[in-house]
Amino acid sequence: SLRLVIAQRLVRTLCQACVGKSTEEKESCEHCHGRGYRGRRGLFEFLPIEQDIRQLIHDGASLNSFNDLPSVRSRTTLETFGGRLIDQNITSQEEVQRVVH
Repeated sequence: SLRLVIAQRLVRTLCQACVGKSTEEKESCEHCHGRGYRGRRGLFEFLPIEQDIRQLIHDGASLNSFNDLPSVRSRTTLETFGGRLIDQNITSQEEVQRVVH
């Protein structure tokens, strides 16, 4: 039976060699070749399938019914996970928005 649903996206990570530098300095960065990003990092969203969700699936409930459940509302979303990476200066807000929407 279904126990967990996982969503994942990859975001580009900021080049740590040129983050915070001027545009001219970024353009000459040897690490990222002027792109401002170097490497990728995963964004993850997990939804454990608990009894309340299992029952709604069994009943063929609407999407709105799922969204009303506390366990669904309290999960860490892709956007929330991305926000943590933004706060840690690992990626940019534009990059998170690009891959999530």
